[in-house]
Amino acid sequence: MAEQAQVLYVHRWGRIMGGGEMWLTTLCESLDRDRFSPSVAIHYREALAERLIEYGIPVHILPVHHLQVRPIGQGILSPWRILGSGVALYRLAKQLRAQIIHTFCLEALQASLLAGRMARIPVVVSVLNSGPFMREDKIALRLVDTTIANAQSILDEIQADGVALADACVIRLGIDTERFATASGAAVRQQLQVGDEVPLVGMVGNIEWRKGYDLLIRAAAQVTEQYPQTRFLIVGADNSENGSETARLHALAAELGVAQHLVFMGARRDVPEILAALDVFVLCSRAEGLSQAMIEAMAAGKPVVVTPVGGTAEAVEQGKNGLLVPPNDPDALARGIRFLLANPGEARQMGLVGQQLAKSSYDVHACVRETEAVYSRLLAERRNGRRVAP
Repeated sequence: MAEQAQVLYVHRWGRIMGGGEMWLTTLCESLDRDRFSPSVAIHYREALAERLIEYGIPVHILPVHHLQVRPIGQGILSPWRILGSGVALYRLAKQLRAQIIHTFCLEALQASLLAGRMARIPVVVSVLNSGPFMREDKIALRLVDTTIANAQSILDEIQADGVALADACVIRLGIDTERFATASGAAVRQQLQVGDEVPLVGMVGNIEWRKGYDLLIRAAAQVTEQYPQTRFLIVGADNSENGSETARLHALAAELGVAQHLVFMGARRDVPEILAALDVFVLCSRAEGLSQAMIEAMAAGKPVVVTPVGGTAEAVEQGKNGLLVPPNDPDALARGIRFLLANPGEARQMGLVGQQLAKSSYDVHACVRETEAVYSRLLAERRNGRRVAP
């Protein structure tokens, strides 16, 4: 049996669990252990690190810094911090005898590249969000051995910015489609003390401006005029400074008189059950890669109302498995939600089509095998004398 290839994953963030953090966890957990052995270097010992440790994945807490220009004091120290991060990652890679470094956010890429070049091993980067890409990101992306995007639109955007990638591919985020297809929402409705006749509209994602929760609240003010029983579930942790975005949303809900229709559920581990309880799933992001929460909602058989930003439009066909509405348009968002609530038969059909798409295109096993194939190709090229990218 061939020796396991050691893969060192690097992440800068992970204070809360978002789609990228969930995919990293799933990938580490699902790798073929006869062929690959994962370890993770991460800056913060918080939500992601705790989840990985819970699943038995080796975690190493290291300073993973990235280029900063403001404040000025941080900008002056930034190159030295990146150098320190790169050296620390290099030492860890040598200790683990890592054969691949796979960085899971652009903020960790500079240090990962430095470590990979010192160790003379391939560096892979996952790009999970659309731009705009900073100048230093573009420089780093040119030097990566392989770029993996979770949507074709992301690769297109990088190349439109003038970045010539050495090697690139699209590998979607994979999920356990069966888990979402078979979950029950009964316990969630019981917790909320609502019956099946009460419409539930929900959105799952970290609470930050780009996700557009304020647009959902403005749409809720219109939807509840026609469907006054409707409840709107906001599921996710606040990713802003000191919870300021949640406070802003509460103030907006009070101003619009819809606070009683909103349920802020925070970060949850029972997302499959929450999605199962919904009648409509919403994703009204202003910027996005390919939302894992949206794919999970499709796997749960729910019709979706989404904005066609990033990779979203690649997964949703208008009127087939959901509705596409313009970004920053709460009126259009409200119309989409009202249409699905008024036409439950069409909504169910859209949910079924989306469920089949999720099963055929976003199943975790296929997505992990595609990632393993990238690793195997890089290792084979290196064994055959291919030079690691300069």
